[in-house]
Amino acid sequence: MKSRDDLPELLNSLNLNGVGVEVGSSHGEFADIILKKWQGAKLWLVDSWRHFEGVDDINNPDPNGQLNALAHCFMRIYSYGDKVGIIRDLSVTSAELFQDGSLDFVYIDAAHDYQSVKQDIKAWYPKVKKGGIFAGHDYALQTIVFDQNGLYKNCVIEVKPAVDEFAKEYNLEIKVTEDEYPSWWVIL
Repeated sequence: MKSRDDLPELLNSLNLNGVGVEVGSSHGEFADIILKKWQGAKLWLVDSWRHFEGVDDINNPDPNGQLNALAHCFMRIYSYGDKVGIIRDLSVTSAELFQDGSLDFVYIDAAHDYQSVKQDIKAWYPKVKKGGIFAGHDYALQTIVFDQNGLYKNCVIEVKPAVDEFAKEYNLEIKVTEDEYPSWWVIL
């Protein structure tokens, strides 16, 4: 995969056409890309769509911003009907809804701090079947400062060390896309 936008074609080429999960769907942009090209049966979108006090991150807007993101996501995916479902809850809690080894793929793009990424990996890794794809976004270690409407917001990305630690623990070779904000992925 050169870009995360190539994920649907990779899934199709591996006959991974059952059930997948995107963890951290926000406005539904990537879900729309997946749904347009992927020949799978069902994509579940997992996101809390809620504001977390004390977290200064551009991806943590106030409650109105969260509601706006959920509404945009719903409008973007509505036309896909039963091929898509929404779970509005925390990532780790939502993982409990799926049996181990039952998913063709999981793509993680939720909270980007080290501890949250570790928790997401631990919760979702067992859910992917052998031969499935386990992946995520923003494979980096950096702090980005955004200027939005005159407000500075930090976005701390600590995905890379959490993913690298996971790969080492399970002796997996992580592959990385060439996007500006790269994705990591592995075939289990």
